[in-house]
Amino acid sequence: MVSTRKKTKSVTRQRANSAPSKQVVLLEEDEESTELIPQGTIRSEVNFLAYPFFALSRKDAAHRLKTEYHTTIERGDERLNVYWKVSANPEYGYPSPFDRKVHKAIEQIVSNLERPIKNPVPLGSLYHIAQLLNLKDSGRFYSNIKAAIQRIVTTSVESKRTFYDKGKKRWLEATFHLYDQAVFVGEALPNGEVADTNYLFLGNWYLDNINTRYVKPLDFTYYRSLKNNIASRLYELLGVKFYGMGRHPYIRYRYSTLCQLLPVTQYQRPSKAKE
Repeated sequence: MVSTRKKTKSVTRQRANSAPSKQVVLLEEDEESTELIPQGTIRSEVNFLAYPFFALSRKDAAHRLKTEYHTTIERGDERLNVYWKVSANPEYGYPSPFDRKVHKAIEQIVSNLERPIKNPVPLGSLYHIAQLLNLKDSGRFYSNIKAAIQRIVTTSVESKRTFYDKGKKRWLEATFHLYDQAVFVGEALPNGEVADTNYLFLGNWYLDNINTRYVKPLDFTYYRSLKNNIASRLYELLGVKFYGMGRHPYIRYRYSTLCQLLPVTQYQRPSKAKE
């Protein structure tokens, strides 16, 4: 069991003796202010911080085709089985740590757009994305960025009472995508026009939550300073739990639950788990 001292807020209550992960619903007063966020801060959609999507190592990404998280929670008077599944397209592979960095750069671009954000989202040049990632000017990196975006487009998410739709105040039971479509320079847009820059169509539920401000601000400079992928993933996950600062003095996880949420391999030996 992993215990992290801090205060947290959740509207989903669970039994203390089982200590599974709590589902997160940010209350109105906890959500992002309508004021401008500080420079270097990005707005990250809460569900995709709270639940796993990307592999945390290249080796894992090379062998992984899906990630699953499931638990039993109490919601109101009901005790429910909830489920989150990320499935990769075998042809394109599972989203990698590099793909995660590309997604964070795209979140920074989206964070600087005027609300409401509409599809298609103009990303600008691949050179601009490479700059946000501190990558050198290289054709190989541009190709890798395009491949990362295409891999995310082809990866699906299945939610059974896990993804929270803030606008409709409901838990989603559906299969959907983080990105629905990418159109690169010179390709045809759905309206028949030729793309003058790189465009991205965000998934509808993901886009709706961004526009209804179901987001958590992240310090992008600090995030990029965390060289270890598990450390930066913990910053995402625990940041959501700590945001709002409720009555609870700590967050408690079963080790098995934390492994699902990151995701990482679950080890039997405590020394290997700490490592």
